[in-house]
Amino acid sequence: MIKIYGYSDDTVFVERESIEPAYYHAVDFGCYDEPITFRIGTDKSGVFVTMRYGAHTHSGGTWSTELEMIEEGVPVPWGIFWKVEEGKYTGLLSINCPADTPVVRIGEGSE
Repeated sequence: MIKIYGYSDDTVFVERESIEPAYYHAVDFGCYDEPITFRIGTDKSGVFVTMRYGAHTHSGGTWSTELEMIEEGVPVPWGIFWKVEEGKYTGLLSINCPADTPVVRIGEGSE
């Protein structure tokens, strides 16, 4: 499983379930005033995830999460769940994919 969420106004965390049970490896990415996009999966199958802080003027300083299929007509092979807990300013995106699923920051190298 992979979890993606915003923190403060300039950081996105990507937590990846390790091969070891009940262990997550978190990587933080700085993205002040810029959207950040990740490819989850291969270049043929999976999903693009874009995180953006304050994308809409009426948001009051919250994170938005955008999802896009990688390839037209190719279904995303995993369950995806998004929730916002009370009092939080970011949604938690959970992608129920295998632990070895590639995560690549668009415009950067692999995680």
